[in-house]
Amino acid sequence: MDLLLTILGYIFLALIIIAIIVFFALRYFFSKIKGMESVFEPIELEVDSKPKWITKPEVKALVSEFEELGFKPHRVYKETNMKIKPMILANAARDQFGELYETPKEIVIGFCTETRDGMSLNVTTTKLADTFAIKPNKITESYPEDNIVELYDKFKVLMADQQLNVIKDEQFDNYLQEQMNKEMQGKYEYHEIPLWQDGEEVFVERWSAHHQNKIDLYETYEVLSSQAMQKVENEIEDDLDQAEDLSVATHSKYEYKFIIFNPRLHKAGFCGYLNDEFDCWSDITSKRLEELSEESVNAVDFFERFKAEYPQLKFKKFYSVTKPIKAELWGYEDPDEEDES
Repeated sequence: MDLLLTILGYIFLALIIIAIIVFFALRYFFSKIKGMESVFEPIELEVDSKPKWITKPEVKALVSEFEELGFKPHRVYKETNMKIKPMILANAARDQFGELYETPKEIVIGFCTETRDGMSLNVTTTKLADTFAIKPNKITESYPEDNIVELYDKFKVLMADQQLNVIKDEQFDNYLQEQMNKEMQGKYEYHEIPLWQDGEEVFVERWSAHHQNKIDLYETYEVLSSQAMQKVENEIEDDLDQAEDLSVATHSKYEYKFIIFNPRLHKAGFCGYLNDEFDCWSDITSKRLEELSEESVNAVDFFERFKAEYPQLKFKKFYSVTKPIKAELWGYEDPDEEDES
């Protein structure tokens, strides 16, 4: 009996130890999750009046190099939720800015400016930026091995003869915070995102003027069009809940199973959008979608070929929207759900 009680005691003690370990493990896990979530919260810049990190020898050396090019320290901010400590340097005209960021892993340097037509031009040493990074109204070129002088030489080539915006000192904090949050959240106005076939030529001409390869630009346009369609779809999904002229039955049937269509859509971008929509469907492959797209004259022809190729989807136009873009909504049925019923 005593032996049994001893064994039970050990088991009880072991369970308590396991429970304590699990408790602290879960606590650590959820604290990590909370920390990760905070990274995606809006950035709030706060000026650091006594930044210690800028007294480090390597930082002081970099600041001296910036100053030789005419860029003097302008603002130093406290560490943001992105775990970076930003120092911004400015030229006398306040239309070009140097960037010096201390991160947990490295010190990043760069230059940035904004043209009067709203184009953001950037060069940087961070490896997180793609060498060919194009976003609506933004170009970023990454040169991880360059020093400040080499980086500035490439920055001057990127600026060419552009007319630049002047950012007044009293506006700078709010301006930078707004730009950083726009970059983080990816909230671009839809008219800035390329959606239309007839906008491709304008897009390519616009960026090729900034020394970009036209072949790469065509491919980039397709990707951006596809990504923009996903954003549009997400916004429409949210708005459908408030559509008073849409029956409950129809809304329930097509709430998450619809395609956005406008005759002007960029054909290749529309192809990418369909590929994302049906990426889990084994009978709809990327290869076949690309073949249908190449065989088609435009988005209208492509969509008709797609519907004919997959009649089991039973497409039906069930609604129209005017925002964020003017478009028809085509609902479809999932054959697998039908089989299960």
